[in-house]
Amino acid sequence: SYLLYIRGHERKEAIRRGQVLGINRMYTRSIAQWEKQAPAMGRYLAGRGISGTLHTSRQAITLQPITGERPFSLRKTAMDVSDWLAATLQTLSPALSDSQRSMLETMCLGRYGDDPALRKAFTAAGVAHILAVSGFHVVIILSAIGLLFRALPIPQRWKRAEWLLLLIGGWSYAFVCGLGAPVIRSMVMVTLYIIGKLLGRPADGLNIWAAAAFMTLVTNPFAYYDLGFLLSYAAVASILIFFHPIIGLVPNVRQPVLRLCRDSIGVCLSAQAFTLPLVAHFFGRIGLVFLWVNLPLTLIVSILIPATLLYMIVAALGWSVGILGSLVTLCAQWTEELVTAAAYVAPSFERTWQPSLPVTAAIIVGMVMAGILWRASLRRYE
Repeated sequence: SYLLYIRGHERKEAIRRGQVLGINRMYTRSIAQWEKQAPAMGRYLAGRGISGTLHTSRQAITLQPITGERPFSLRKTAMDVSDWLAATLQTLSPALSDSQRSMLETMCLGRYGDDPALRKAFTAAGVAHILAVSGFHVVIILSAIGLLFRALPIPQRWKRAEWLLLLIGGWSYAFVCGLGAPVIRSMVMVTLYIIGKLLGRPADGLNIWAAAAFMTLVTNPFAYYDLGFLLSYAAVASILIFFHPIIGLVPNVRQPVLRLCRDSIGVCLSAQAFTLPLVAHFFGRIGLVFLWVNLPLTLIVSILIPATLLYMIVAALGWSVGILGSLVTLCAQWTEELVTAAAYVAPSFERTWQPSLPVTAAIIVGMVMAGILWRASLRRYE
C-alpha cells in the first residue's frame, strides 16, 4: 500500500491517517517528470522514497466515508501504535511545554514535530542527529535493555537468549518509530551482528556495515541520493575505524560514569572524520560548537529517551507514572535549555568552507588510509 504525505501552507481541519480523500482539480508529477524538470529535486524525492507528488487546493479536497475493507499496511499499523503512545504525553501537559512535547515525539518516536524553531535550534547547535531517530537512538535503547538484563538474575545457560531478546527489543522500537528508513538501516546492521553472535561466528563491524549498505541499495537504489543515507553510513564507518584508536589515547577507565564520558567523547570525535567533509561539501559551512555540547547532551538523552519510552508505555497501560513523569520533565527541560544556549552561541563557532567533490573524496580517502594505518600500528603493539 502507499502512504500519502500531506503538506500545506494554510490551516485546515485535521486529516487523519487512513481516511479516504476525494480530490478534484489536481495535477501530479512522477519521479520521471521531476528528473526531466529538476534533476536534483527528483533525486532528492526518490531518495526519500517518494514516488511522485500531487498538487491541489484545499477547496478541492473532500473527506469521504470508508467503504469496504482497507488493505493491510504494516507501516500504517506501526504509525497507529506510534500515535497511541504519543497521545500519552498529553498527560504531562502542565509540566511540558508544546516545544518539549514536540521534541520528545520527534526524538523518541521519529515523528515530525510541529515546532520548526526547535528543529532549527538543534541544527544550529550541530546536534540534529539527536533529534532525528537513527542508529544513535537504537544503541541507547539496546544499551538500556542490556543494563536491565545485567541487573536481573539470569542463569548462565540463558545468556545466549539475551541476544535474541535484544533483537526483539530493537525491532519493537523500530516498529513504534513507524518503521522509518534510518531506524531500519540501523536495525539491519544490529540484526546481522546479533545473528553472528547467535551462530558463534566472528562479527566484523566493517563487513556488517558493507552488507547493510549493499542490502539497502539493492532494495532502494535511489537511497544513494538521500543525504541522510550518506551521512549515516559515513558516520558509522568513521566510528568503526577511528573509535578504538581515539579512546586508546586515554588510559583505561573502570568507573562506569567516567567510562561513559570517555566513550561518548570518542564516538563524537570519531564520527566527524567522514561526516565533516560531507557536511562542508553539501552545506558550505561547518560548526564547532557541537564539540562542547555533545557530551552533556548525550548523557542527558541517554536517560531521557529510555525514560520517555517507558513513560509512554506505562501511561498507555493506565499505570501510575508519578516519579517517571518528573524525570522525563526534568531531562526534557535540561535538553531544551542546553540546545537553545548552544544555538545562541553557534554563529561564533561557525566557519565557511565548501570543498569541491574531488577534494571531499580525496579527504575521505586520505582519512580511510590514515585510520587503517593507525589501527594496524595499534595491533602491532597489542
